[in-house]
Amino acid sequence: MIKRKKWSRIVSIALVSVMTAGLLAACGGGDEPETGTEERVLRIATSYGSGPNDEWLRNEFTEIFEFVHPEITIEILPTYDESYRYGASAGNREEQKTPMDMLKEHINGPTPPDIILMNLEDVRELSGEGYLKPLDPLIQQSNMNLDEFVPAVVEGLKSQSDDGNLYALAPMFSSSVLMYNKKHFSDLNLPYPTDDMTWDDVFNLARQVSRGEGSERIYGFSFSNYRYNDVWYDMSVYIAPLQLQMFDENAERMLVNNQDWINVWKTLIELKEEKVIPEQPDWSNPVAFEQQGPYDYNSILSGKVAMAIVHYYDLVEIVNVNRNAANIENFEPVDWDIVSVPTHPQAPGVGGNVYLNGVIGIANNAQNPEDAWRFVEFLMSERWAKTKSKSTYQLVTWKKYNEPIDGLDYNMEAFFKNKPVVDTMFNSKLYREIPDLWQIQNIGQMKFQEAVNGDKTVEQAIAEWETEGNATLQTLKENNGYLYPPDGGPVVPFRASTTEGFIEVEAEEIVE
Repeated sequence: MIKRKKWSRIVSIALVSVMTAGLLAACGGGDEPETGTEERVLRIATSYGSGPNDEWLRNEFTEIFEFVHPEITIEILPTYDESYRYGASAGNREEQKTPMDMLKEHINGPTPPDIILMNLEDVRELSGEGYLKPLDPLIQQSNMNLDEFVPAVVEGLKSQSDDGNLYALAPMFSSSVLMYNKKHFSDLNLPYPTDDMTWDDVFNLARQVSRGEGSERIYGFSFSNYRYNDVWYDMSVYIAPLQLQMFDENAERMLVNNQDWINVWKTLIELKEEKVIPEQPDWSNPVAFEQQGPYDYNSILSGKVAMAIVHYYDLVEIVNVNRNAANIENFEPVDWDIVSVPTHPQAPGVGGNVYLNGVIGIANNAQNPEDAWRFVEFLMSERWAKTKSKSTYQLVTWKKYNEPIDGLDYNMEAFFKNKPVVDTMFNSKLYREIPDLWQIQNIGQMKFQEAVNGDKTVEQAIAEWETEGNATLQTLKENNGYLYPPDGGPVVPFRASTTEGFIEVEAEEIVE
């Protein structure tokens, strides 16, 4: 037994050596580790907050690179203010720094980062302010072939710059698709959904496939794979490609009282009234809510929804549950397939909750630009993509390494159809500058619910959203972005949701 363990360990070490050799040859442009040279530092900072010992960031992006390049030491610059992350008293809220604040401080400081990891929506801000180096010349000089990448990823990154150049790349992404339960369509002799449908096409098909009453009801469509979500929170996948705005670019005036917003609300409310989309249970009465099966919460696995928007990571549970159907009491496997998320005629090919992971750029004032580009090349290399493609929770930018899970036969191309869209209703810079700006959305949610309940017409509800929103924006402007100013001053009402609707209460000053 002891000899076998020793032999197994020797084999393991040999395998690691072989794998390492492969990585050395295939990653980072084929570079070998530089021995006998002076050690170099590569500094990385993010726009979404990190610390010098950020385990997720190191596991996801840097550890293999450091192993392959022992002559390079990765230094992660902290971009979070602990008082911002863990909360602070009202008296010092204005002194808190956001991750973007701290990132820019590092960029403008004596030891700026070489690499910047950011959210997609940050690319425009950082490139527009001159913080990012254009990558097109470096791409042309290297062996990087953008034709190997998923076009939606490249086009999505280009769309975030004013000049059409690439200021960042992304090695991974996640995407959504429209999944459908074949049985519900076959039973009614209805055609299956197809790629490149419009939202109106999907809603009309959903109306045809919806049927039944009570606990036997089959709903035609759900905006998410969680069957009991509120449509208010799910509707972003529908409205984001339309580039609707709640307020202007300076958050000084509401922009909701128009026909586009009215049409969106009417469409969603009609789907609810016709019971095309799932109804929420009465959470205030748990006795009345009876679970129908082990996966009642899941739009597809419950068998109660004909079509649903699902993320790539949702497939893991669906595939695993189907594989183990024989061992699950009161569950029938689902025969499913997927097509691309529907789009609007006004924005063809755009949308579908496409999120880019590891959006990476080089600081314009990087002190180590050569190693910075080496790091970018490494993350965008074919071998790195092949290794990361084993993950079942996200897709890799190298298109050929995205294959169906467990060798199943489904429409994998559906994940690559649509280009990402930045939700213009969420301007990260404005929300950093105006901390209580989220209250505008709360007012909208309240007014939407009043329209759903029939207490007001859509036109009346949206007009009130405009009026109350404008008043709130004015208060935020007067109080430096707060409804409840840190230094005292006027206290404005805020609305809190309850199980029976919304109530308006007065904020009270908290004195420590």
